[in-house]
Amino acid sequence: LSIRRQRQMCIRDRDSYVSSSERCGFTDQDLLAAALLHDVGKLVAPPSLWARILVVLIEHFAPSVAARWYDDLRPPTRLRGLRRAFVVRRYHPAWGAALAEEAGASVRTVTLIRQHHRETVTADSDAELVALQAADEERL
Repeated sequence: LSIRRQRQMCIRDRDSYVSSSERCGFTDQDLLAAALLHDVGKLVAPPSLWARILVVLIEHFAPSVAARWYDDLRPPTRLRGLRRAFVVRRYHPAWGAALAEEAGASVRTVTLIRQHHRETVTADSDAELVALQAADEERL
């Protein structure tokens, strides 16, 4: 993505997350920071648009195939093609959390970024994490 396109996406994400947070009554600064930074890990190895689309389609229409590919993945030193997109999808929360921590983000913000793709959401789950995940899904 071009720098201009990335900035446009950040502005749209910011507006979407802020309005979603306000609608749900969340004003916590750590949540808002996590909402803005949750996908920063994708900058480590940005996947192409087509690869991102294919990952989402494979996850939706062939979840067993996606699960096998995820299970076999280790972060390679050189990422390429569709494998790169699956690696980024799997590891970008951890990469983003590390970048945010390195930049001085709060422990809470780092935790929210690290867990934003966690699948286990129950009734007693962290309400802010659930809100972040819902807003992230809304942006797909």
